[in-house]
Amino acid sequence: AAGWHYPAFLKKRNHVALAVFAASSSQERTLRLAGLTSAEDHDQYRRDFGHRFVEHTRTGDWIFSSEHLGSRLFADASVDRLAGLFEHFDRVRILMYARRQDDMAVATYSTWLVDGRSDPFDVDFHVQHRNRYDFEMVADRWDRAFGRDAVEVRLYPPGDVCPDFAEAVGLGSISDWHRRRQLNSSLSSTEAAFVRQMNERLGRWDPEKRVPTRVVENFTDAFLGSGRGERLRMSSTDARHLLEAYESSNASTMERAANADRFPGYFDPPEDDFPGTVETDLAIDDALVLSQRLWKSTSRRLRGRGG
Repeated sequence: AAGWHYPAFLKKRNHVALAVFAASSSQERTLRLAGLTSAEDHDQYRRDFGHRFVEHTRTGDWIFSSEHLGSRLFADASVDRLAGLFEHFDRVRILMYARRQDDMAVATYSTWLVDGRSDPFDVDFHVQHRNRYDFEMVADRWDRAFGRDAVEVRLYPPGDVCPDFAEAVGLGSISDWHRRRQLNSSLSSTEAAFVRQMNERLGRWDPEKRVPTRVVENFTDAFLGSGRGERLRMSSTDARHLLEAYESSNASTMERAANADRFPGYFDPPEDDFPGTVETDLAIDDALVLSQRLWKSTSRRLRGRGG
């Protein structure tokens, strides 16, 4: 109704296919997102995808969205490849959202647990992962490929990014839309503890072969939003450690962000001291409640399938 197309031909709401197309053939985990197992498969995928993409988007105004473009495309060559795919458009505009590193790290950890991992939270990993958390460096990479005027950096609003995006693109108020329930909700501290324990016992995570996310997502959907536990967060000490590691980059990001005036002090480290909840111990009562929810959910699905 607003004159934009959101492509159905990419199959998923999250356009991970764009990241698979642009990624290096050596990024085996990214290639497996499309079921690819060799460089030869990837070359054929690029040819087929590139042709199909151009055919579908010869006319009209389009919106593409995938967090994998930020989390998987670390090389200039990958972003350049994506820029080449978009050459037939009259104009390309990149909206890059920068999220507080402590919030982003905790959300990432929640996703890893849903994916089947059982590792403890390690703040030093996030401190060292500059390709993901150094927003100045990330923006520079996209500037080189698309031109600085095409790249708009915005701060990720607390809670829900969709209203800010709708306003930035000119889609009007998001409240006018019919919306599905929010996806990718983070686990609570108790839910995270339960999933971590279950993952460890089930042995679902193989670092050489990514667990199909949908299997574990179906598992966690049974108790996501159970109301058990606190909001997942790292300790104030870890948060300060992480934010201070990117202090210079964050200052540059604040100067550039188009919506920075709405979020003064966005990257300021916490002043109060508080413990983390990312590695909460699992109490027996909580384990029983979440197991009950899982049991009921599984029973309903079996009945729905005639099982």
